[in-house]
Parts: sequence; C-alpha cells; structure tokens
Amino acid sequence: SSTINLSNPNPALGSASIAVTFTDAWAGLSLRATAPVNTSGYTVIRFWARGATPGGNALRLNTYSTDGGGASADIDFSAPPGAWQQFTMTLAALGSPAAIARINIQDRTGAAQPTFYIDELELLSGAPGLDDGALEVLIELLELRLETREQRQAIGGAPGEADEDPTLSRAPDCRGTR
Repeated sequence: SSTINLSNPNPALGSASIAVTFTDAWAGLSLRATAPVNTSGYTVIRFWARGATPGGNALRLNTYSTDGGGASADIDFSAPPGAWQQFTMTLAALGSPAAIARINIQDRTGAAQPTFYIDELELLSGAPGLDDGALEVLIELLELRLETREQRQAIGGAPGEADEDPTLSRAPDCRGTR
C-alpha cells in the first residue's frame, strides 16, 4: 500500500506536489482520468520527480488504457535524492498506447520506499525534450539565420552562404534540471 498526499506544500515546484510513500513492496501511485484520454497528437509524458534523502527512489512508470487492463511497457527511472529532475517518457517507449486511463508510478525494488515527490505531470505533444526555453532558443537561431542570409544577399553574397555557416547549423541542447 501507499501513503499519498495530493496537495503536499513542500517541497513543490509550484504551490503543491504529490508526496508518495510506499509502505509495502510493489506499491504504487495510480493517477486515473475520468475517461480514457485519446493519445493521438500526444508524444510524451513529462514530469518532475524528487527522491528521498539519502538514496533516492527506484521507480517504474507505465500506463493502462482502461481500468481493467491494457498495460503499456514499463519504463524504469530513479528519482534523485533531495533534488528535482525532469523526466520525459515518450509514448513510443511505452508501446504507443492509443489511450491512457491511468498513469502508474510503482516501486521496482520489491521493498517499502521512503517518501518521494512528483510534480507538474503532463501529457504533451511535440518534440521530446524541447521545452519552452529550448523552443525560444531555436526560434531565435532560426530568425538569426534568416536575418544573416537576407543580409548576405543584400550585399551581394551567394544565397546559400548563410546555410554553410557552421556557427548557425545547430541549436544547443537546452534541457536542464531545476
């Protein structure tokens, strides 16, 4: 069994997180939608987790397409001790479920586990790992590239020169942790 507080004030990234303590082996947290969510158009489940201090927590995420079954593949992860870490789980890695009725986070040690925290759990569309900050950087780089290309053309440069500029060829990896 589990002890769960759905409105834990601290620690939390916003006003509240979910505090979970697994009091038995293979215990879990199961978050249920009122009706199964059609996953067409969605690509990832993203959330933040903070593990117990010391040691963190060894956990497993899966989904169910109905209350009665339809389990997805499992994805193992570890919540780091005393620090928030963002996790992005692709629906493809979960076996591309057509619907999600439940998102489950379960013990994977076979023993009780101390309290850990989950926050900002969401189902998203778009590129995995491309958060708002990374998207802003990518847009700025694309605008800079277009500007540079237009400037080179205006002064008589070849149209393709900006495309060959190695400083503009890659966006940086902007994923991080809090």
